[in-house]
Amino acid sequence: MRSIYKRFRRHWAAIAIAMLALGLVLWVCRDDNSLGLPNAALTIVGISGLFFAYWRCYTADENRKQEQYRIASELLGMKDRPFAASVAGAATLADLMRDDPVQYEDRVMRMFEAFLEFPPVFGGELQGMEDKHLRGHVDYRSRDTVVIVEAMNARARESRLQKRAELRSSAPFRVTGCGLIAANPKHEDHLNWIRADGTPPTY
Repeated sequence: MRSIYKRFRRHWAAIAIAMLALGLVLWVCRDDNSLGLPNAALTIVGISGLFFAYWRCYTADENRKQEQYRIASELLGMKDRPFAASVAGAATLADLMRDDPVQYEDRVMRMFEAFLEFPPVFGGELQGMEDKHLRGHVDYRSRDTVVIVEAMNARARESRLQKRAELRSSAPFRVTGCGLIAANPKHEDHLNWIRADGTPPTY
């Protein structure tokens, strides 16, 4: 029932135009109006134009979101992705999931789950505090990872429980009882993170 309501809510403009059209047709066709038929015809033509304009805008917006999804998925899934590109892909997918959950929540969630099972790792010599972390261990605070975890945790509690994320028990992240994503305290990389950083990663 909720999904049906969301679909109707997406087309509120078209529903409003249809109701306006019906009201205008009934008004111009009333018995005491001698020009009812010509006015009704003009009204129908005008309303049809409004419907066409609305549909063009709607399809253009849908095509734009599909293209955003395609490009963001490629950026996030690139093996040797530039760091900034990966963050941009994660942020775009998070926006799509938040703004259009009916079409994109399931698809984006599956992609985010795959990402969190094999998240970015430390890959070279690092400066400052991070030089305590070992090469090849999970970077729990990588910006793309943070964007994804925060987006998944930002979903409404009802949605988190009905459409729970699915992660393997051996993954660096886990799903809590209330459907939130958190670092897996049993994972070796999490233990190494605490040894290096002193505190567990939080989101």
